Amino acid sequence: MEDPHPSGSEKVWGVAYRIEASKVTEVREYLDIREINGYTIHYTPFHPSDGSPTIQTLVYIGTPDNDQFMGPQDPQKLAEHI
Repeated sequence: MEDPHPSGSEKVWGVAYRIEASKVTEVREYLDIREINGYTIHYTPFHPSDGSPTIQTLVYIGTPDNDQFMGPQDPQKLAEHI
């Protein structure tokens, strides 16, 4: 699938949240319901900026084949909308 968003770098800045083992099922069930209308589940490596070992993360990504996908948007306007 081709990404319609322009990309100037392969580096993306973000945050990964560690969920306590006892809460993983509860959090996953909640996120699956909240994010299911427009997002697909993907697993990707996360490289902490502090040099800690890489970890595998679960991410929800909106893809162009979903009816909810809005396409490229101005980041500032999107931030103001959110």
